[in-house]
Amino acid sequence: MSPTTKTLARVPSAAAVWAAILTRAPIARSEKLPGLRYIVRGVRVDRARAVRYARLVAPHRRDPWPDAHVAHPGFLHALAQPLGLALMARPRFPLPALGLVHVKNSLLLHRPVHVEEKLDIEARLGSVSHTPRGHMCEIVSVFSRGDDILATNVSTYILRGSASREPRDGEAMRSERHPLASHTPRSRWKLPVGIGREFARVSGDAHPIHISALGARALGASAPLAHGMLLGSRALSEVSPSVSSPLLWEFEVPSLPPLPSTVWVRYEREQQQMAPAAGQSVAFSGFSLRGPTPAERTVRLNFSGRVRTLVST
Repeated sequence: MSPTTKTLARVPSAAAVWAAILTRAPIARSEKLPGLRYIVRGVRVDRARAVRYARLVAPHRRDPWPDAHVAHPGFLHALAQPLGLALMARPRFPLPALGLVHVKNSLLLHRPVHVEEKLDIEARLGSVSHTPRGHMCEIVSVFSRGDDILATNVSTYILRGSASREPRDGEAMRSERHPLASHTPRSRWKLPVGIGREFARVSGDAHPIHISALGARALGASAPLAHGMLLGSRALSEVSPSVSSPLLWEFEVPSLPPLPSTVWVRYEREQQQMAPAAGQSVAFSGFSLRGPTPAERTVRLNFSGRVRTLVST
């Protein structure tokens, strides 16, 4: 069956969608994938909100993003996220929206998106899979202007509690298993407990697991967890890639750090094997330390990914 496209007058309010999710009675889930796309035309990239986002994910830079006239790529996800959430909130969506946590993201930016520019945003369900980690689904968002696709974003969510269990601290990934963990860290991020609420305000992503201890405990976490998009966006800001070339930015978050946390971040420039078709590539990873004493301390991989600038052909 071909997908049905539903054009909305405006991007829905994420807060209103969450209110509906939290108050709705449990419903039956369908094994069939809904063939529905939501699209909103003429969405303006608000300058003030884009600047607030860029400053939050680059708190120590004088200029939070290489070009003040260009929206941070993470902000594009923020623009589309309510559309994806509205899809997940629909009756008979294959997985319950309340239990889904954002654990992986890939954004292909064909050209910079400028503040105050008007875009068409489309969101649809991608794949749904059953993995050892749990039930997962993808939300695919496409940003366009006229017939030109400006960016494509794929967000992967996992249903918390659907896997057998998460690793205990004693089973945490150790530094020798991760080459970047042995390098001198470039950054140390102090993530205060309130940063989850602050990021929710600028991004609209008000998932309960990120913004309150009560919401986190209700979803099986001992404390609020950092937003995966906050971590990936901050790493992208520190890489500071060229905004004049197409960009591929991808990352995954195997272990969202609890708030508050200290995260150590490493970067490494990679050798590209496909020159001149490929541009520069920088890998990044973030770790936190766990354990009561230095002798017993282990390194937990919180997130990893890469930023690639692509050469136009």
